[in-house]
Amino acid sequence: MPAPHTLAQAESLASTPSTAARDRALTDWARKASANDLAWMLRLTPVELGGAEAGLLDAAIANTPPSRSSLRQRWLARRLLVPSHAHKGDPVVPDLAALRPFASVFRVAVILPDSGEYAVYGSTVRAAFRAGLARGRARDALPIAIDSLGTHDSDPARVSAAFVDAAQRSDVIVGELLSGPTAALATAATAAGMTLVSPTATDDRIGRIGPGVFRVGPAAASRARRLADAVLGHDAHAVAILGSPAGIQGAFADAFAAEVTARGGRVVRREAVRASAADLSQQAKSLKASGADVLFWDGAARDAESLVRALATAGASMRVCGTPTLAPEGMRSNVRALLEGVTWVAEEWRLPAEVRAYVDSLPAPGLLRSSALRIRGFLAGRVVAAAIDAGARTASEVADRLRHHDAALAAAGLLECEREGATLPVFEVRKGKAVEVAADRQ
Repeated sequence: MPAPHTLAQAESLASTPSTAARDRALTDWARKASANDLAWMLRLTPVELGGAEAGLLDAAIANTPPSRSSLRQRWLARRLLVPSHAHKGDPVVPDLAALRPFASVFRVAVILPDSGEYAVYGSTVRAAFRAGLARGRARDALPIAIDSLGTHDSDPARVSAAFVDAAQRSDVIVGELLSGPTAALATAATAAGMTLVSPTATDDRIGRIGPGVFRVGPAAASRARRLADAVLGHDAHAVAILGSPAGIQGAFADAFAAEVTARGGRVVRREAVRASAADLSQQAKSLKASGADVLFWDGAARDAESLVRALATAGASMRVCGTPTLAPEGMRSNVRALLEGVTWVAEEWRLPAEVRAYVDSLPAPGLLRSSALRIRGFLAGRVVAAAIDAGARTASEVADRLRHHDAALAAAGLLECEREGATLPVFEVRKGKAVEVAADRQ
């Protein structure tokens, strides 16, 4: 039987029953095949490869440079498990399951709720991820299979069982929906040496669990940097942080304070907004005396409206910025004149118009219509596909491709969604209306 000349021919031959001639032909092909083609073929199970498995593994080991350590370790572990490799008198092979020798980047495990009150959210993220995984890839790109594993209603036992199942076959996990189960998956994935991409978890700490854990976000650090670029620039400012008790101690306020310090400025006040009119008037006068020239806000729109009035009455002149609760649409018309120059950053990624239209057009039965979940699921699919198409063949190689170029954002496990055209728009009030700030001003 002649050796195959192409990957497609080799894959077709591998789908036939194992015979001595068929196995020899595949082994002959393997000796001249590229490392990437061998990695694609070795996604197949020992049952599918039959007697050709040892020859393919020997070729893969010879063809994989020492610099790709994780991939070589996988092939070496799997080679030890080939029955024909054992000789009489050899010591018993240790348990190599922890090295996950049969896992592959070409099979991604998507672990999401599939019943109960979260089922529609899980279905939406799953469909959007599948769309992102497929869109924009080259016509000759190698297919990436999805193992869709349900967790019922984010049930802990089902989450655990799904992980055990995924770890045998997959290098990449996408999920879960909520922060609690996602943190559990991220911890397990880190211990197993897998890569995890979280499309929807909101806890900023998850991205710091391990070097292979990533969040689509947008995270507080990304939003704070975008806002700081627009409001602070590269100058040092005196900043006051106000808002609700939860807001002033939240991740967004912490991240903005870090940006202030990094740019040579200082935070002069950090306090909750006062409730009564008299107390608020006194607070506005105190803010004016503090020397703050920028006020960061994270609180309710109603309280922001009262604060802006009090600042105007006290004659305090400072740039106000923060969350979308500062948008003029949420305030009474007689206050909008006082909002001139107020700036805020969006809470969700925005896709280019053409891509956004495509994501919104995904089949809607059983799914949420236009939503942030669609955007996040789509972006997760795009970044995973891009990493694999760029040549990543193990979990650690995928993680290296996904890691943010900025060291601080990389440490927080943030994905660089900007590579896929995603943006975080910043808005400013001009003449009572919200106007997007041009990119060259950020």
